[in-house]
Amino acid sequence: RTVVCKLQAIGAVIPPENPSAEYSAGSLKLNDIARVQLKTAAPAFLDAFQENRANGSFILIDTQTNNTVAVGFTE
Repeated sequence: RTVVCKLQAIGAVIPPENPSAEYSAGSLKLNDIARVQLKTAAPAFLDAFQENRANGSFILIDTQTNNTVAVGFTE
């Protein structure tokens, strides 16, 4: 399913060299790993990634360029 969404909040940035550490950030840079909150324009029915990998992952596509800008999974 395709739904329009926007980044509502950045919860934490997770450094790949120490995934147990998290720090706050006001923006994201290229290749950052982060815990974010998205707001969707319509319901998106997703499972937790650990329970159903196929229905617990997603990609974000820029609507103007049609380029993939991020990938993610649900908790």
